[in-house]
Amino acid sequence: IYRFCVRALNAYGASACAEQTLRMSSVTSVPSVPLPPVLLDVASNNVTVAWQPPEFFGGLPIIAYHISVEIGSTWQRWATVAETSAILTGLQAGASYRFRVQAENDGGVSAFSEPSAVAHTPAVPPAPSDNPPRLSIAGMPLSGLILAWDEPTGNGGANVTGYVLACSAGEGSAFVEIVH
Repeated sequence: IYRFCVRALNAYGASACAEQTLRMSSVTSVPSVPLPPVLLDVASNNVTVAWQPPEFFGGLPIIAYHISVEIGSTWQRWATVAETSAILTGLQAGASYRFRVQAENDGGVSAFSEPSAVAHTPAVPPAPSDNPPRLSIAGMPLSGLILAWDEPTGNGGANVTGYVLACSAGEGSAFVEIVH
């Protein structure tokens, strides 16, 4: 509670005091619970999730979101981010996961959100795109060929780390790897 008094002044003196009492609260609290995370993308080793911020911030800005992952029947804090989405890496292929989120402000950390739907990571990472790279002859010097190819249109959820080039002596002959 604060009380204020104001008086007008001039060359002849001061007026009577006009009083005002104000009740102010500086109480802040933890934020309310964020909405459950939504699965945006599920790959073999990572899952992308997003969520809506809490309705009530507790009178202070949100400074972090803590994401927990359910592994088996145990919840573990997996990541802390400033935004309302995250790519959660380091997951195992062929496993099932659920995620939940907490919001944090300077007043503390909210309760956990409801868990997300179950994310099933693929057991075997998909190979690069089913559309193979387009192979072309880029040049024909006297003693060989210069070959060129395009990158695949999709990487199957993992960066392409190399190419294998094989050659065959003709129709019906087996391919022999010449560059790896």
